[in-house]
Parts: sequence; structure tokens; C-alpha cells
Amino acid sequence: CAEAVGVRPIVGVELSHGGERAVVLVRDAAGWHSLSRLVTRRHLDPRFALDDALPRCAEGIIALTPSPRLLTALALDVGPDALYGEVVAHADGRTLEAVVEAARRVGRPVVGTHRVMFHTPPRHRLHRVLLAIGQLKLLDEVVPGAPGRDGLPLDLVPEAASLLPPAEAARAFRDVP
Repeated sequence: CAEAVGVRPIVGVELSHGGERAVVLVRDAAGWHSLSRLVTRRHLDPRFALDDALPRCAEGIIALTPSPRLLTALALDVGPDALYGEVVAHADGRTLEAVVEAARRVGRPVVGTHRVMFHTPPRHRLHRVLLAIGQLKLLDEVVPGAPGRDGLPLDLVPEAASLLPPAEAARAFRDVP
């Protein structure tokens, strides 16, 4: 349906564990099977860890991670065309530099993303509400750095995590492919 009108869908998920995350994208049919196995393991395996699971299910996928530690851990086991450092436009400068440096050290390219969670900045409030519900917290407890049910910081993105107009996206990623 989408392809009939010239849209090529990108299929994938964001997996997180232990304060780290990776965007896993499907490249082909084998990738769809790998993605299904990863998501199933994430939900069913209490010992799930991204640095263990991704190399086991790497066929046909592309993984992007903003975690220098995860990028380094996966670099030996995941093919060169299947692992990228993820530079998120609304991340702080220190985080961006760390990802770029880790990618350079392990010989992997970086890719710019925006990690969009809502279409306009006013929807940030809904993001906070949904996060509060998912974490069984009061809305006023959903603040940057607050712990989630697992003790790790909540995944609260800034208001800037909304869709960018093309010109703003070009400015945000002028130094990143």
C-alpha cells in the first residue's frame, strides 16, 4: 500500500535495557526474523542484554546506538554495514562527542537521528503522561533524572524531540551524515 504511492516504510524498534538503547531496523526478510527474535527475547528473557542479544540476531538488521559502551562492545561481533553510532540532535554536546569518538575508535560510521517521540512540542505533555502511566508514577514525579520502576533514570525526552522542518533538520545535522 505505502509502496504503491512511493513510500518505502522503515520497519524497526527501539530496544532498551540497563540504561542503554539501540534502534534496530529491518533490512530484509531475514532481518524481520531477527527483529522478531530480539523483541521476543527482550520480553521473555529476564537475563536479556543488548550486547549479548544483538550479535546473536544480527542477520538482516541495522543497529544504531547512542551508547559508546554498547557500540564498542558490538563492534567485533556485528558486521561493518550493520552497526552505527547514533548521534541524536537534541542530545547534549558531551554525549554527542562521546558517540563520535567511540565510533571513530572502532571504525564505525555515525548517523544523525532525531529520536522523535511526538509530532509537535506541545505533545511533550502527553509523552510525560504516558511515561507516568507506564512507570506507575504521579505526573509531578516524571522529571529529568527521576528513577523509573527499575531504578534507572526515566526515558524522558525533551520538548525538542518533535518532528523538525527540513531546514532545521539540515542545520541540526550539518556535521553528521
